[in-house]
Amino acid sequence: MAEEQLTLLNWLPELETSCFSLEELEVYGEPNEEQQQRMIMREASWPGEDYDYRRAIEATQDWADARWRMEEAQAKMERLEVKESE
Repeated sequence: MAEEQLTLLNWLPELETSCFSLEELEVYGEPNEEQQQRMIMREASWPGEDYDYRRAIEATQDWADARWRMEEAQAKMERLEVKESE
């Protein structure tokens, strides 16, 4: 049963490293963490013998980096708006 759940991506393997942690996006129209991991794994040929673990890890890291940059830019904009309103 566990193998079937993993194959169907109902249970996701841990793709995080100690240097970053993924959180759900709260941006309309953007996939949440679980949806994004499923898309990444399927793009890396999950399930099957051709599954490219390294490709999945790299894509997850790229996604996390892009989210971090977006969140940093949004925080900077919010700080500027507060500064301008003072």
